[in-house]
Amino acid sequence: MNKLIKYHEKQIDDQSENQSETISVFFMNDKNQSLNALETQLEDFGYTVNIFNSIEDIFSIMSNLKANLALSSSHNLFVFINTIFINNVTVKVIEYAKLRFENDIHFIYYSDNNNLLAHLQGIRNYGEAFLSTPLEASEISEVITKQCKKNEIAYRILFIDDDESIGTYYRNVFKKAGIICQHINSIDNVLNIITEFKPDLLLIDYHMPECSGFELAKILRQRINIEFIPIVYLSSETDPIIHLKSISDGVDDFLDKSTKSNFIVNNLKSRIKRARTLRSRIMQDSLTQLYNHAMLEEHLDLEIYRSFRNASEFCYVMIDIDNFKAINDQYGHIIGDKVIKTLSVFLKQNLRRTDIIGRYGGEEFGIILPETTVENAYGMINELREKFSELMHSSESQVFLVTFSAGISSFPEKINRLELIEEADKHLYQAKNSGRDLVLPRKTESKTL
Repeated sequence: MNKLIKYHEKQIDDQSENQSETISVFFMNDKNQSLNALETQLEDFGYTVNIFNSIEDIFSIMSNLKANLALSSSHNLFVFINTIFINNVTVKVIEYAKLRFENDIHFIYYSDNNNLLAHLQGIRNYGEAFLSTPLEASEISEVITKQCKKNEIAYRILFIDDDESIGTYYRNVFKKAGIICQHINSIDNVLNIITEFKPDLLLIDYHMPECSGFELAKILRQRINIEFIPIVYLSSETDPIIHLKSISDGVDDFLDKSTKSNFIVNNLKSRIKRARTLRSRIMQDSLTQLYNHAMLEEHLDLEIYRSFRNASEFCYVMIDIDNFKAINDQYGHIIGDKVIKTLSVFLKQNLRRTDIIGRYGGEEFGIILPETTVENAYGMINELREKFSELMHSSESQVFLVTFSAGISSFPEKINRLELIEEADKHLYQAKNSGRDLVLPRKTESKTL
């Protein structure tokens, strides 16, 4: 109890100096799961980890006023519980904790038995995710990242309707629902607007003077970078034959403008959520959940286009894990995959939300740093290199360290995708040949963002 209170008193002092989000991770002592190595790895990721003997010990903190203050909107508390510990006492404490702290506290369950009953136990007790043993630090970090509010990206809707008053009305409706909406009353430059705005969903009026919604939807469905974006008509058209034909032609739904706004909002949110999930499966590398090679290059083309229009600069970085073949040879390919996944989580945690990360192939990663000079890119990546080299990786037999090398290229010094990749790859090759664990070109007076 004293350890817990002292820890949170320190958290309050720290928050007075630094208002950035604090994330604490709690485990109950689990004889079925070795938590010592896991604790070290999670602390390397930047979390504060506490292991206690019972759930009563964990939540005795809630009777302490100062500790309650620490669990503010800037604090996230994650409690990982093996389903074998779920009993009447545990359930009562969990219910109290959820009632008291609502969205600031997250319960994650894990089990040796990856079956429906174990999942069901978690779901019935506010479980937000479920993991199977053995627990991996990278998987835990991914769960935490997904649950933290700071990583939620607002839904984006492009509304195309020639009536300005209707556009203003729905902009306000979506704004209240936490959705970013851009309204345009003409199809002029619509393809460029879609490229720059990157909507999750296109909401189109069926009847428009210069181009019908039906015609516009057919045009958009022929564009490769738009084919996965849901298209929904919003119209006063009530003819069911037109509704059915529209849906059979590839439009996702046909909504009546007389429909209550809260129904429209919930309908569109549901479609966006599903579309994001499906698109992520297509775009992502299966091991790391980063963008795959094809999507990384597509984003690189988009960033070139955006930076050219805005007369801005950006950097492209290629990262390669040093001596990766030796890691596979000594520890096995399963451990090698763990190292790749750990680096992917590390990059997601430590880069900005606007930065784009992808797995280029094998142990290579590509990173797009928008609005970034070479000097700042060097500072950012070199700091990551230093931090990553201190992370502990483990196999069954021992603990080991891993480093990476990186090469940087920049726009508009290089003006197309091929040149950017070749320049970054050239600097990466030089870093490898210069002893590894380096970032090139080296900028000694750079400042991190």
